[in-house]
Amino acid sequence: MNGIKIFLSLIILSSGSNLWGQNSVQPNKDRKKDALNQPKLSTITPVPSGLKKFMPSRHNQKLEEAKTGDFDLVMIGDSITHTWDSQKDFKKIFRNIRVLNLGFAGDRTQNVLWRIQNGALDNVSPKLVTLMIGTNHLHNLRKNHHPDETADILLGIEEVIKEIQARLPDAKIIVFSVFPRKNPTEYGRVKALNKELPKIADDRQIFHEDINEVFLDQSGQISKNLYLRDGLHLTEKGYAVWGKALLPILKKYGL
Repeated sequence: MNGIKIFLSLIILSSGSNLWGQNSVQPNKDRKKDALNQPKLSTITPVPSGLKKFMPSRHNQKLEEAKTGDFDLVMIGDSITHTWDSQKDFKKIFRNIRVLNLGFAGDRTQNVLWRIQNGALDNVSPKLVTLMIGTNHLHNLRKNHHPDETADILLGIEEVIKEIQARLPDAKIIVFSVFPRKNPTEYGRVKALNKELPKIADDRQIFHEDINEVFLDQSGQISKNLYLRDGLHLTEKGYAVWGKALLPILKKYGL
């Protein structure tokens, strides 16, 4: 009997390495090793903008502007937010609000993270921060860059919010739905992202707002007079419509 027990023990020991696929003694070690070998998610990895026109020139310009006084509102975003700076009615629309526009053409969440970690919010203490980011993750294939997954973009937006909160703990943050666009495939991705954005809000410090209806006609398509020919960026009239929809929201949150 003792001989049989010894024989069975040897069989179990010799086959033990297959119980967890590779090694029954240290299964977690291999799982951790696999995780370490995975590339870090691009949407949460801070990197400077690849567009030299806006990096570092506009970034440095905005760092200096932030030192010039108290701002009520900081607007964070991409080219759609950026272009507020060139609107002739900008000061008229925001006449009673001091605005620091931190919109940068081409920015994705990883670029916003880099800017915040490199001083963008260091000299301001606004009551409100608006955030609309994500549309540059959703283009069709461009220069070997595939559109990002909705879940990955959400993670990027959540990381941006964490960075804002770490520097501006008293500011309210309004996350806006990404605006509609003409290309139906890209607009489908926009809708998928916008569907998830309300989940980010806690309705205490982080809020979600959607004003996208003002940019659509009765058929649910973008209003052509509000958009440039690319069907993505807004016309001067588009910015006027945006401003009209935005001001009551800003007032609602204390401005």
